Amino acid sequence: MEKENIQVFKNSMGNKYIFDPEGGSKNCFKVEQEESQKKELPIVLSKFYSIEKTHNIDALVGNYLYAAHTQQLNDPFDCYSHFFEAKPSLLYELVKVYAEESSGPLLIKSKLDSCRKKPEKLLDTLSYVINRSAGVISMTDSENNSTLQWDHYTNHKGFAVYFYTHKLMEVEHLQGPFPVSYEPVIKKISLKREKVQAQIFYRNLLKRIEWEHENEWRFFGRKPYMYDPMHDPKDKEDTRYIPYPIEAIERIVLGAKFIDPKNVIKKNKYEYLFNFEHEDKNRKRLLEHIQKKQIPLSVIVLDHNHFNFRPIPIDYEFRSETNTLWLRLLE
Repeated sequence: MEKENIQVFKNSMGNKYIFDPEGGSKNCFKVEQEESQKKELPIVLSKFYSIEKTHNIDALVGNYLYAAHTQQLNDPFDCYSHFFEAKPSLLYELVKVYAEESSGPLLIKSKLDSCRKKPEKLLDTLSYVINRSAGVISMTDSENNSTLQWDHYTNHKGFAVYFYTHKLMEVEHLQGPFPVSYEPVIKKISLKREKVQAQIFYRNLLKRIEWEHENEWRFFGRKPYMYDPMHDPKDKEDTRYIPYPIEAIERIVLGAKFIDPKNVIKKNKYEYLFNFEHEDKNRKRLLEHIQKKQIPLSVIVLDHNHFNFRPIPIDYEFRSETNTLWLRLLE
């Protein structure tokens, strides 16, 4: 028998999205997957990073994950406000509830006044106030070493951080991880007062079928007064940082093109020595951090027999004074 305050929303694929306030702020949401759709929770999850973006190195060195605002996601329909439909009276009520949770008094008043004047903006305003206290952290099953993932997010030159799932589940301000639902047809979600928390939760995990290759598992960062990229100064961005312990990292994997072949000084079948350009500050900071923290390291190699990617563990030593990396494949 379901508890009185529990909310359940069932999607067209048979999965149940549940909000249970008795779970507390960290465990109030869960997904019950239909048997034929069921995905086992991975022991290790991975996140891809471009080496070209300095803020990615900052995040690794600073031991934090960035809980992205929905406007910063690469799919414009991700967490899309217009997946919803509802009566204006309910939307107005929800805007007030979420604004009180995530915004200051002046912002609450301005948003509610705006809704009175322009009721057609209610859906966008609802998303705005929800995003003030929530952010998305996208990861994938660590077994997902597809060319598409490496190409799209790193251009094969970046790196992936592999995290112990259970370690991240213990991190303050993180909810999840939850499997993303990839659906061939997306229909409007008619919001109901008695199911609204479960419906918003489902909307935040809903993506079109063409993204299915990403096999995404999603954490949500939850804090009040989080940075809004459309309205806040850049120096407020750190309100979206979610710190994690270094022990949460299982290993780091370098992309197949992380090292430019023209920088090879010498090599044999298993051992390589590479020289980096002095201006290549991001690679230098990354390797210095990995070595300092003694993080296990692997590199993607091309399997010429099965035509796929394989992460191979390596021994390594980075000499910052000469900008050289020695590595030996362990296989």
